[in-house]
Amino acid sequence: MYKIYFNEVEIWLMAELPAGKVGSDYINTNHKLIAYVSESQIEETLVEIEEGMKFKSYTFITSDVEKLRKDFEHICKVIIAAGGVVFNEKGDLLMIYRRGKWDLPKGKVDKGEAIKDAALREVAEEAGVSNLEIVYDLPETYHIYVEKEGEYILKKTYWYNMTAKANAKLKPQVEENITEAKWVDKSSINKMLENSYGNIIGLLNNSSC
Repeated sequence: MYKIYFNEVEIWLMAELPAGKVGSDYINTNHKLIAYVSESQIEETLVEIEEGMKFKSYTFITSDVEKLRKDFEHICKVIIAAGGVVFNEKGDLLMIYRRGKWDLPKGKVDKGEAIKDAALREVAEEAGVSNLEIVYDLPETYHIYVEKEGEYILKKTYWYNMTAKANAKLKPQVEENITEAKWVDKSSINKMLENSYGNIIGLLNNSSC
């Protein structure tokens, strides 16, 4: 099972519906159920979401979820990124403010670069923090966006739980449109997530926050 975000709309790739659900639950004003047959269904769905004629979520059902994922990758240009869910010694979470949303530091993996090295580099560059250590792997996230030329981009981001010193000073990378980097105490994280992205909210809900 995979979940892809496009304009905050959830696109689910599943082998079967969740237990207790039936097809009629997904055929209404909030959900659209699609029995997957061909790539044209993916293209039609992306256009529908892009044009604003969208449901809250779309669920593709197929007997071969991995093939469906590869079909999405065939239609979209795939970019690999890496980032960190970073906590300091006090348990505060590192967040950045970019393009009007609270986000987590991440960025593209350079050619030939190890993914974990890219995650450490991107966090250091975007937030100006050093002495980072990776603790464990977190689930990957997927989201689609559209380039100026109209090309669909599917970004797969690898995430890692990281630690940093409690007194680590932060410096936002302004050339990457980051205007603020700050340590957020646990009692304030949910407030910040009210102005964040669906994939970031899902990631943090499944981490140790």
